[in-house]
Amino acid sequence: MKQEGILFPRHTYAKWMIDSSDQYLEKVYRYMHRRLLEEDIIYADEIHHYVFTDGRKGSQLKQTYIWMFRTGGQQKKYRALCPQRRKERKNRNGIPERLPWLSAE
Repeated sequence: MKQEGILFPRHTYAKWMIDSSDQYLEKVYRYMHRRLLEEDIIYADEIHHYVFTDGRKGSQLKQTYIWMFRTGGQQKKYRALCPQRRKERKNRNGIPERLPWLSAE
């Protein structure tokens, strides 16, 4: 779009990607989530990392988390799911209530 002289801020492109992912891939996320829960063994890992609060270098860093869930053991197919952090809502115990899923097989 730069060639046509149309410029958008980076956060606009990021929002478009997130919104289109939510809209068009939600059924895929739900399917992968159901398939993961069918397995006997599920491994989980919590990873923390730092992001810039407003997306620009030099701004304040904020610690955030990524959760990774995957199958294991003797399954023929491994499934891995990472909830998006964008729509996290935590209950009184600090546990996320609704987790839209990103997935990779």
